[in-house]
Amino acid sequence: YDELAELAAVIDRLYEFHQLTEQRPTNKPKNCQHAVQVADASIRTPDNKIILENLNFHVSPGKWLLLKGYSGAGKTTLLKTLSHCWPWFKGDISSPADS
Repeated sequence: YDELAELAAVIDRLYEFHQLTEQRPTNKPKNCQHAVQVADASIRTPDNKIILENLNFHVSPGKWLLLKGYSGAGKTTLLKTLSHCWPWFKGDISSPADS
């Protein structure tokens, strides 16, 4: 019975997680001629604290971009945002249609 109760608890947690991911806001990428283009973007935490703001840059196809900053500066969150895995941002983030 203990294993069954534990399994039921895991299923409940997975169901709650699934419900939360369905409720999160989504921002669909826009098409652009650059590999990546960011305009007037601000990235926030889920509780609306500013992580990065006033971001403006573009990366041309075949070019590299170095992200450098101290631990906790928002580098990983920026990458999550660029890959459309971090929905808590405002502004325009564009990428080619096939990316």
